[in-house]
Formats: sequence, C-alpha cells, structure tokens
Amino acid sequence: MEIYFSPEIMTPHFQVLNVVDSKERAVGNVAFLFAEKKNVRIRHSGGRRCGSRL
Repeated sequence: MEIYFSPEIMTPHFQVLNVVDSKERAVGNVAFLFAEKKNVRIRHSGGRRCGSRL
C-alpha cells in the first residue's frame, strides 16, 4: 500500500500531517513537536511514541 502525507496544521512549534492512501482515504496522522533545545517528538495515530535528538 502506498501512503502519502498531506499537511493539516503547520506552526513553528508543531506540524500535523494526515496519512492518506492512493485513493485519498485517511489512514492516520503524524504529529511532529519541536522544542527549543532541538528535540523532536513524533506521535502517530497508532499511539506509540518515538523521539529523537537533532
């Protein structure tokens, strides 16, 4: 299954992307949260969290 990302909300502090399939049906979303210390927190609609330091 091919997936595509469609921007939903974009601010300097966070971004929310819709995840859609090739028929433009929503299959989830991904959120990127930005902190001042260059931390990035990634959250997706599956409920699991992962984080990385830039």
